[in-house]
Amino acid sequence: MGRKKETLLVKKIKDWLNSIDRAFFFKVHGGPMQMAGISDLIGIIDGRFIAIEVKVEEEGNDATKLQKWFIDRVNKCGGIAFVAYSLEDVKKKIEEELLI
Repeated sequence: MGRKKETLLVKKIKDWLNSIDRAFFFKVHGGPMQMAGISDLIGIIDGRFIAIEVKVEEEGNDATKLQKWFIDRVNKCGGIAFVAYSLEDVKKKIEEELLI
């Protein structure tokens, strides 16, 4: 059940982000040819690279070590990367970064 909730949350967040005129986001689908740890949503707002790891709030449902490494690397390179547990988390972070 948790996976379905996460899929719905990813779609909700992606749809909201793509409603912003200066934004473009896509869902990364993991697989054997995909880099391990890459965030669920990758995109750009006003030239700023953004990576969002989406999680549903459940006990023990935290970012993995590889996901945390990816988030840290993006932030060190000047992008914006974070874990979101809700659409509200995303809105707050985007507003904090003055992107909308």
